[in-house]
Amino acid sequence: KINEKLERQNGTINEYVDCKINNINANHGLTIRFFFLKGLISKMRIIYGEYVTDEDEENWTICIMYHEEECKKNAIEYHIDNCYELAYPYPNGMAALDSALLGRQAAVMESNSRFFEYLATLHIYRKLIASNNTREVHMQ
Repeated sequence: KINEKLERQNGTINEYVDCKINNINANHGLTIRFFFLKGLISKMRIIYGEYVTDEDEENWTICIMYHEEECKKNAIEYHIDNCYELAYPYPNGMAALDSALLGRQAAVMESNSRFFEYLATLHIYRKLIASNNTREVHMQ
């Protein structure tokens, strides 16, 4: 039903979903990922100490800044008003869909955060392997 109504207005539910997902990623992603990455840097410093170099920290900070710029750009392009214009013919049917999309994107962001943490840990682990320290030193 939603697709039929939106189709008459030269829009589809897919366009609305894409707009809404990008809007969620832009607005919520900016906050969630920014604090995650900031926390990751200090967490890696505490856990891995000397193996986290200033260069690592700089690379992660650049990643944060790049992500922040992408989110700001998407927040403008996928402004919530643009999404609602796509849904205008059928506004009442969007509340449940919005809730489902928000839950889905929160799960996606959480998995992305875990994946990024895994990659950062793997990077540190590779540096540990490459060093000449003994296994006992690594375990500390």
